[in-house]
Amino acid sequence: MTEAQFRKVLSWVTAKINCGHTTVRASKKANKYYDTARLGKMFPLSVKMWNEAMTVTANLNRRDSILKRGTVITAINNKPVTEIADTLFSYISTDGYNTTHKYQSLSNRGNFGSLYTSLFGVSESYRVEYKDSAGKINTTMIPVYIPAADTMQRRGTRPFRPAAPQQPQPTRKEIRQQRLNAVRLLKIDTLNRTAMMNLASFARNYRLRNFSGNHLKRCSKTRLII
Repeated sequence: MTEAQFRKVLSWVTAKINCGHTTVRASKKANKYYDTARLGKMFPLSVKMWNEAMTVTANLNRRDSILKRGTVITAINNKPVTEIADTLFSYISTDGYNTTHKYQSLSNRGNFGSLYTSLFGVSESYRVEYKDSAGKINTTMIPVYIPAADTMQRRGTRPFRPAAPQQPQPTRKEIRQQRLNAVRLLKIDTLNRTAMMNLASFARNYRLRNFSGNHLKRCSKTRLII
């Protein structure tokens, strides 16, 4: 098996542990490859899922006038939304039998399409069953999204615009700091004597320092909001 195929098997196994902190990630070599590889065909929709319901949040096919933001989807390629959700849930880790996290994971931009493609494969077009504004069930066919073709179309249709001034490229140290700040960030408002700490993960290796006595002395009359 390829790494992606093996990772899919492991994801199914670890999801049965019912521990939200036990997940499977790609190797460093795989991530490096994904960062440089040319984007292939993609599932064109981002969706919001909750309580076995699905609505469109974004459509990569910009000319599609039917599946707009807010459209309710009931089935894809003749598979009901409930059946699709049950299948995808089997590959997402969560604590106990909680489904809220699974719905939210699929609702994050691009996650549904990525996992759906991994399990069901890529189609040249998708048959989508949806509810129209009158609440009636209709179907439509949407093509797979091809980033390269879309880029060429944009180049041919965009009016000429003067090139924007080039911004200096961030250094490797600045890029690493931005990635760390996206997960954890401590900001101190000296005027209002308030510290705000944003934590987006419980994982390790994010270089969080322990609070020492000196920290406590300096923060002794400061409110800490997490």
